[in-house]
Amino acid sequence: MSGSRKPGKRSPESIAGEIKTEIRNILHNLCELLRPLNQFYTSPQRPPGVPRHFVCFDRSTHREVMGLRSRMLRLTIPIESMSDRVALTAAAVWHLKDRLNHYAKATDSEADSTAWANSNRNTQLCGDIGNHKKHGHNQNFSGRSPKIADGVELDVSQSGVIELYYNGATKLRELLVSEPSPIPFRINVVDSTNAVIGNSTDIIRDGFDHWLPLIDQLGILAGGGKDDVTLREVLFPAKAG
Repeated sequence: MSGSRKPGKRSPESIAGEIKTEIRNILHNLCELLRPLNQFYTSPQRPPGVPRHFVCFDRSTHREVMGLRSRMLRLTIPIESMSDRVALTAAAVWHLKDRLNHYAKATDSEADSTAWANSNRNTQLCGDIGNHKKHGHNQNFSGRSPKIADGVELDVSQSGVIELYYNGATKLRELLVSEPSPIPFRINVVDSTNAVIGNSTDIIRDGFDHWLPLIDQLGILAGGGKDDVTLREVLFPAKAG
């Protein structure tokens, strides 16, 4: 058996595979965060003339409720499943630095992924957002003490009459609409004074894009396999073909 690699030491190919998996997960979650809410459950029990279409925020079971009916352009309500997706995606973007650091060491590259991460404010914000959700505080890499805003802003201008039920104690929440049109949304990142820093999706996307030159430099997607080709087409369209 060759003695060129210590027992238990992972190969560059193994680390690269983990990085590609993380990249795919980040891209999937970004797509979900960019896509308007467009899934509805139509209640067969509700009579005509009242909002009958439950907005599906996640896969939880809907409950028949009686809520406040109104017409409005915008609505802000807590939606934990959506805020959790933001936090998990931000954390994944930040922690790419660890896998990239392992890959650099495995390939004898001098690239410093920690310095790279700290050279971009939005990448730092991703680290703070992820740590705040996981630990209740952050290391304030960005100097902004950021956190995810308490509510999700929904654009219900095309939803007709809406009916909202929310129980703060149990976190039970139902939103029904009379017009099942796609609902754009925004989840803000705020600082310690609740001043808005920016749209979480914009921050995460920019923080992720900051890694692309380093990923390209390290040659992680330079192979001829299907995974590498597909990811190159998505991440580096100018180089496709």
